[in-house]
Amino acid sequence: MIDDTTTTQRVTVSRRTVMRAAAWSVPVIAVAAAVPLASASIEMVCPETPPGSEWETALEFGTLSAAGYTGWLNDALFVSDKDATLYATGTIFRTQTTFEAVAGTTYDFTLESGGVWASAGGRPTAQQDYIHGGQNVTISMGGVQALQLSTRPDASGLPGTQIPMSNNQVIFNPFAFSYAATATGPVTIVFRYILAGVSQTAGHQGNDRIDIQNLTITCV
Repeated sequence: MIDDTTTTQRVTVSRRTVMRAAAWSVPVIAVAAAVPLASASIEMVCPETPPGSEWETALEFGTLSAAGYTGWLNDALFVSDKDATLYATGTIFRTQTTFEAVAGTTYDFTLESGGVWASAGGRPTAQQDYIHGGQNVTISMGGVQALQLSTRPDASGLPGTQIPMSNNQVIFNPFAFSYAATATGPVTIVFRYILAGVSQTAGHQGNDRIDIQNLTITCV
């Protein structure tokens, strides 16, 4: 014969044990659920390129004319308006900075650029290509070329994407490229300019001008 009292006690104790275990488990579940919510609220801060006053600019080769202006006109605009004085070989210079990258992040860069012909008469003939020098600028990220722009890519021997040119006023056009970071730490950004040399006997009159607005960054 089954003792109903004993059975009832066992059932009752068993239920209390289950309820007590359930009561202790509730806070643990609540805390575990709160962690992902806190993590989801953290957003990555996208870096900014330093202002022009913090970039380093230096000649690599050759010399520049006294006339004109080459350098950061302000923190947002770099102007290359001086001429190469070594007519046969041209001139090379650079301006550079760094930004902090995070491994696994893709950074989208945008800039605007435009130029002015060395001759006030524009870019009409092959003779103008001979007595006036073009120039180009190569933008590299961490030692790898990301973008190349040129004032006369078809005639000056300086390759790159053609920037908009005019006779006396810079007309800006947007350009873009991406950089995928494989390591965390500083990445060097370089604008490297080459000013073409031309024949001195042809009556060298100058190089084209290139203006570039400082880079903006968005993170993907």
